[in-house]
Amino acid sequence: MWSPAVLIIPISLAVIFYLIDKKGGKHICTYCGFKGYQVIITQGSFIVELFLWLCFIIPGLIYSFWRLASRERLCPGCNRNTMILLSTPLGQKLQKEFYGDIKPEPKIDPHKIILLKKR
Repeated sequence: MWSPAVLIIPISLAVIFYLIDKKGGKHICTYCGFKGYQVIITQGSFIVELFLWLCFIIPGLIYSFWRLASRERLCPGCNRNTMILLSTPLGQKLQKEFYGDIKPEPKIDPHKIILLKKR
């Protein structure tokens, strides 16, 4: 008999990985200078994975782990695995190199914004 926990565990793991990936922040490519978010590419097919999970638990589990292990974070501009965080010292150096001397955005205290709106 199927248990709902069999489906809850893979779905919750997928949600956790999705949330972790979104926290990364902006990146810059060391090869082409693209500035933005990196693209996550997963090998394999979701349809095959779903079929294996519905028919057989063990092959579906092995296939899911292989798909998670084969994920790559690539630059959307040049499709290479050469992106680093923009907030690192090397990222700041590359930003100056590719885009010139761009000043970072000033940090605004959210409490001051509320006070300005009330006046």
